[in-house]
Amino acid sequence: MDKVAIAHAFRNMLATIGAGVFLVGGFFIFSGVQHMIGRWEVDRWPVLATVTVCEGARAPDTGACSGPVVVYEGFQQTAARCDGRDAIVSGTLSKVRTDASYIEGRQQIFYGEPNGRFRSTFFEFEDQQPGVPTNRPLGIQEWGPWRLIGGCVTGYATWFTTVEHRAWHGFWPLPTTAGPFPLPRAKVVG
Repeated sequence: MDKVAIAHAFRNMLATIGAGVFLVGGFFIFSGVQHMIGRWEVDRWPVLATVTVCEGARAPDTGACSGPVVVYEGFQQTAARCDGRDAIVSGTLSKVRTDASYIEGRQQIFYGEPNGRFRSTFFEFEDQQPGVPTNRPLGIQEWGPWRLIGGCVTGYATWFTTVEHRAWHGFWPLPTTAGPFPLPRAKVVG
């Protein structure tokens, strides 16, 4: 082989590697931009949001509630207990967006704080039966029980969840973070 052929082959190799790096980098940048746009959309039009319900009569002229007002958080924990080393948690949520469908396998649960130190955990949805759709209907409803493996003995005091929904347009996922919520603590026998 002469030096010209080797130089030509070397330039082709560098061009191929450069194109591959460019394409992989472009993919990650595109995915990051999609998530940024999805977070912006959820900030303006959330999937889960606080709902206020008037249990009394409303004044026809002002619309003011003349009875008790109940507030349902977008996602809240109402019960937490230990089952051995595992934490069993449940609560309520209020889904306000009908065009958002749960994306199977895109929910994660973490021990820790969303804006601090955290780690991923294993979990089981004990409220889901095989073959039943996982997309929740519009409205206020209960969730759980969910089993957070080792949740009662972890060094973390809180947990939180991230979940993604698919909007009607399908261009990007809608990421939602809920929490942090307190973890129950296991009783020390001794």
